[in-house]
Amino acid sequence: MGRFTRWLIVLGGSSLIAGCSLPTQFKPNQLNLPQSFNLPSSPQIKRVYCSIKSIGIDLHFNSKTGQLYTFNEFNQSLEPFSLEKEIPFTEFFPQGSVSMGLMGIGGPVGSLEDGNLSIQVFDKTNPKTSVKLLINLDTLQTELDLSNIDSGYNAPSQRDANAAKAFVSKSLTCEYINPQTTKLS
Repeated sequence: MGRFTRWLIVLGGSSLIAGCSLPTQFKPNQLNLPQSFNLPSSPQIKRVYCSIKSIGIDLHFNSKTGQLYTFNEFNQSLEPFSLEKEIPFTEFFPQGSVSMGLMGIGGPVGSLEDGNLSIQVFDKTNPKTSVKLLINLDTLQTELDLSNIDSGYNAPSQRDANAAKAFVSKSLTCEYINPQTTKLS
């Protein structure tokens, strides 16, 4: 093995150890989708991880209906999404406080709208009052829809709503990751 070949191996290995990624032309596709994402025989269950400043949400969803799922670690299957089961460190909260805090919140409800995964959370006392997050399933760009928030006393100002929408669209990043399972319970 020549000196030049050894340097290529050392440099290639050190760039991988240092966390450098391969050039774009070596990636399987521009969007970094799992290779099975668009195959006709691929399962309908997809998984997307979205985060903003170290806070993230990991979602399994049905790519044909938008239904959201929660991963059940005990039986290694997916069940209908439960916000209460997704809140971390609930064992440190007083018993019943999480369910009491979520008592007035409906959802999230997942659906598909014009190529977007729509995740809607609403006020149970007034279901027309809602917040919706839209994730484009091709580009993974996000948009916060605040058009259905109440205009009453506690409603944010239009300036605050615009600032929140701009922050989410600029800062929330999403990526496809492999589902933990495609088995439904």
